[in-house]
Amino acid sequence: MASIGPTTEVPLLSGARLTLARELNSGASYAKLLTFMPLFLQELEDKPAETQPCRLRKTKQMLNPPYGPAYSGACGMIFHSIPEDVLMSLIKGTVTYDIHNNSITPYNPDGPGVYALGLKIQERNGRFLNADEYKILLDNLQRYIKIARRMLNAIPLLQPELDFVDSVQSQIGEWDKQECRFINSGSNLANAELLLESLRKRYNALKAKDPSGQIYSTQSPLYVGCSKLISNRWVEYNRTDTKGAYYNANKLMTLTMSLLRHQNVLVELGKATIVRTWQADQMKDAELLVAALANAYSVQDGFNAVETGQTKHDGLMDDPYNVSEHRRYVYSQPYMERNLERSLAQIEQAKKAELTADIKEELATGKEKAKGKSQTLQQRVQFYTQSLEKRTSEVQEMTQDVKKRRMLHSAAANILEEVINLGDK
Repeated sequence: MASIGPTTEVPLLSGARLTLARELNSGASYAKLLTFMPLFLQELEDKPAETQPCRLRKTKQMLNPPYGPAYSGACGMIFHSIPEDVLMSLIKGTVTYDIHNNSITPYNPDGPGVYALGLKIQERNGRFLNADEYKILLDNLQRYIKIARRMLNAIPLLQPELDFVDSVQSQIGEWDKQECRFINSGSNLANAELLLESLRKRYNALKAKDPSGQIYSTQSPLYVGCSKLISNRWVEYNRTDTKGAYYNANKLMTLTMSLLRHQNVLVELGKATIVRTWQADQMKDAELLVAALANAYSVQDGFNAVETGQTKHDGLMDDPYNVSEHRRYVYSQPYMERNLERSLAQIEQAKKAELTADIKEELATGKEKAKGKSQTLQQRVQFYTQSLEKRTSEVQEMTQDVKKRRMLHSAAANILEEVINLGDK
């Protein structure tokens, strides 16, 4: 089993993400992974409030144990539906590289759900930048921010500054407006400065691993979004040479791409479907969860400048046939069943270990009731084992028949209550 940690190709991996990646790599079940989610909350709360244009209130509420939505059966089911290799790729920030090399198995985009976008450079087999290229990007971004600040304050620009801005802003689609395309407000400016800070962290981490500055990273910043039909949304990102291309796309991501093309680095998007939703109330929680796992916000090291989970639609097509098809599609995949079975096995093992420890403690005290207590505990172990076996059998039976898979959510939501109890131990 390969060790997990920061490398030359994946330089920015620490804190909660590193812990979760190591646990996943060691074979931990999704039930156990859920118990580490408070680490993501702690990292957000440790950041000074004045540095956060986006307060991420819903994200913090979601991650707040024990009653946050992340620890509910509904959100737990969304988490269990993410394929293991896709989850690892999301945590490490290597989604674009992995999807390019067919080393992960994401859901297809032909339905509602949550997706992640990352950057790669043409003819590099899915890889992104080296340290030397990061340095040029940082210098150009710093220059663009300085000019944008002058434009916001109505300070006249010199011709070289105008030429630079025009070059950057015309790299993707056409832009003929006399204004700053990517930084046209104070909040845009604050987020661009956060992007500069996060890219500098990436540069420093990569340079420390590779002093030569020539090794390309497989890691890139990520943007997380959602759509009622992901494949249609992705069509918008393919319109790179027409007027208005990327007009409604994330500004930080588009600014980064424009700056890279200005420095003659041919950047393009990588796209992967992380979650396919199958119930009308899942989209908001799914997007919040995926963004948290990906460190996708500008205050972290991603492109999302606005908190996710703001969608007004319910995440499913209006046609009942399509709703049924989306549910059938998700339940027909092996990921949720496999992840639930591993969680069940761990819950069973943990409960047995807990009860066995109670038995040993009582026997060691020498109390008169020790024998009777131990027999009672042994009966509890047997009862719990039988209960789990029954639940496991029910889950397996339901997954044999596509029609019965519709019942999986309610059955598994009860199972997830055991996960919550484990996290309180």
